[in-house]
Amino acid sequence: MESNRTYLLVVLVALFASCNNDLELAAPWKDIPVVYGLINQQDTAHYIRVEKAFLDPQTDAFTLAQIADSLYYDQAEVQLVKVTTGETYTLEMVDGNQEGYVRQTGIFAQVPNYLYKIRADLIDLQGGELLQLIVMRHEADDAPVTATTYILEDMHFATGLPGDKLSFRYTSDTRVAWIPGPNAWVFDLIMYIHYAETNPDNPGQILDKTLTWKVRKGIEREVSGGQPVASVLVEFPGLEFYQFMANNIPEKSAVIRNFKSIDLEVVGAGTEFKELLDISQANVGITGAQELPTYTNLSEGVGIFSSRIVLRKNGLVLTPQSRDSLAQGIYTHHLNFQ
Repeated sequence: MESNRTYLLVVLVALFASCNNDLELAAPWKDIPVVYGLINQQDTAHYIRVEKAFLDPQTDAFTLAQIADSLYYDQAEVQLVKVTTGETYTLEMVDGNQEGYVRQTGIFAQVPNYLYKIRADLIDLQGGELLQLIVMRHEADDAPVTATTYILEDMHFATGLPGDKLSFRYTSDTRVAWIPGPNAWVFDLIMYIHYAETNPDNPGQILDKTLTWKVRKGIEREVSGGQPVASVLVEFPGLEFYQFMANNIPEKSAVIRNFKSIDLEVVGAGTEFKELLDISQANVGITGAQELPTYTNLSEGVGIFSSRIVLRKNGLVLTPQSRDSLAQGIYTHHLNFQ
């Protein structure tokens, strides 16, 4: 679940953007299951968030959100099933605050922060497997909440894209390409830019800095002849690199900076995220609906159960020409890169 807080934010915004004040329940205390699970076979442990939402005509919704007992089921049981083999695994309820996943401050109660967990070595997920989620609430006659997703396969970069040295030119595009598995459909391209700062008045003090550049988000895989293309190619103007640096590093005349390296990351997500994006984009524009439809792949309630995969190449350096442009170019010469 180190999962990518970016994806979590996008999903939650999309899921609840269409909520309005007209929602009414015939039975005020009937709960609405809210489930979020994003499985990555590369993780050392897998987590599923299971909560409930409901309306109480006697109590304000914001007040209910601060009551932990109103957020969680008393006897929920969460299982993952490998569909092909039928192997079933029951997850353990843990406090995410104690697992290193502290709940952010907001309208919901922070303590406890219940999640359902299983260690990766106990379930041994493999790319291409069809995985089913089953949530049994054990309250009244509520039916189990179910969803399925394919575990994403490993990805790899296309030959030479990128090479070990990155080139950002003012007058041409930078190209990055990768080859995903058959079940990955949506991608984010991210660069982690590492550099060091030295103050001439205190040359022994060197501060390591990192900038996170979300180069492109929500890249959808193209289809040709009804089939997904084998590789994904992203092209963007090289000058965007220098513009990003200029906009995100403050000018300090006394500070000397040295570029160190770039870590390149591609985050892929499953078909469920493509469906979510397609629904959202279909309602954008002058003729779009005023309300976005709520997307969920759960049998009941709201939420998403999907898969993600991460491809990373660390320690990339700049070509000599790009280093010169960083130090002396029109966008970044004032940043004192040496």
